[in-house]
Parts: sequence; structure tokens; C-alpha cells
Amino acid sequence: MTQKRSRQAREGGATGGTGKSSCSHYLTKRPPGQPLRASTGQVAGYVDGATFTSVRAAEKHMLRKPPAWALDASVLRQLRDLGVERVVIITTDWHITYHAPLDAFFAHGFHIERGYGRQVGLKLGYWSAQIEGADDFSRACEQAHQLALWSDY
Repeated sequence: MTQKRSRQAREGGATGGTGKSSCSHYLTKRPPGQPLRASTGQVAGYVDGATFTSVRAAEKHMLRKPPAWALDASVLRQLRDLGVERVVIITTDWHITYHAPLDAFFAHGFHIERGYGRQVGLKLGYWSAQIEGADDFSRACEQAHQLALWSDY
């Protein structure tokens, strides 16, 4: 065992010694549902009822020009055949969850092939985004504002 690994084991691994992961619950276990494989054989995400969820690192997987998320064309066909209505992408690095209707891929998507097989991209304008902890932050700001109204400062 290397010194780094043994130190991590002594100090609680990647938890910083607290025993709790600083990552989202989506990062510590896979999303619910059945795995769905892309044409490359890799698991593209998981189908749970009418929702397809994929966990990705935005820095690595989000398209930059144009800013968009892309899915394997064969995955989109499978999703349509399974009756999926919503696509969810959870980013591991930006802590943002993106939501889009599956129909948007067929109505507004664009075809690309950049070395990873045939994919269909959907520009960010067609996605809604939820920042992890945004609700807690908004609530904290409201409470701070209320406290400021009643303080003597």
C-alpha cells in the first residue's frame, strides 16, 4: 500500500476524516433504475419509469461549441421505445442537474459525430438547470435579510 493510500485510510479516505462524503448523494451511489448501454457498450445511464438519468463530469462531457449535452443516437431510440419522457443529467463537478424532455432531442436536436459514434446534441437553451443547494442558499439569504431588519447594527 502506498503512503498516500495508507494516509487516506487512516484519515477516513476521501471523506476528509469526517466519515461523510462531501459529494452529492448521486455521486456515492448510482441512480435508480435499469442500466442502458450506448452503441459503444458503455452504460449511458439508467432508466427509472419515464426518466433517464446519466451522471457525467461537465468539464469532460458537455459540448462547448455549441454549448450542449449529447446522447448516443441509439440510446435516444431505445429511450423513445421504452416510453421515457424526461432526460436528467447530473454533473459530478459542477453540482448542477439538467432536465429536458426527450421530445426536445427529436424536435430540436442536431446530429454530430466527433469520434464517439453518432450522437444527437441538444443546446443548453432547451434544458432547465437546478444548482445543488440553491434552495438552501436562497432560504439562508432570506433569513439573513430578516435578521438584518431587526438587528441594532
